[in-house]
Amino acid sequence: STSIQEIRASIIAGAANNQLSKPDMAETARQLGILYAPDYVINAGGIIDIHHQQLGERNVDRVRKEVTAIGATLTSIFHRAKSTEMPTSVIADQMAEERFLARRQQTASLTRRDISIHKLCRTLLSLRRLTTTIPGIKLKWQKRNIM
Repeated sequence: STSIQEIRASIIAGAANNQLSKPDMAETARQLGILYAPDYVINAGGIIDIHHQQLGERNVDRVRKEVTAIGATLTSIFHRAKSTEMPTSVIADQMAEERFLARRQQTASLTRRDISIHKLCRTLLSLRRLTTTIPGIKLKWQKRNIM
């Protein structure tokens, strides 16, 4: 396994889940001037597509618009992390929670669909936190065939 201090890259961004083995490594990366793009943010396109499939919606333009917005979300995460001197992973988690709360406040009664989306997103955040126990940093691409 590779130590974060050995990385000679200015950015950590990968398709595999949990590029950093422990949550505190995001702070170490920040201190070393390495920009970390949280994996569940940059991989959100798949979840967006699955969400629309589950709803029976196949509006390609709408899906494309939502996937394209991932870039703006990352930019917001990076700016906020820089201004607060906090790790991008912490900011991404905060922004996700803020979005959940804002959505909840928009409507007094959540629909069954809203509850399902909320549970899915919270589960993804929980899985991200639970699977960060492997020592070292994952540097290899993981190829999975899902049938």
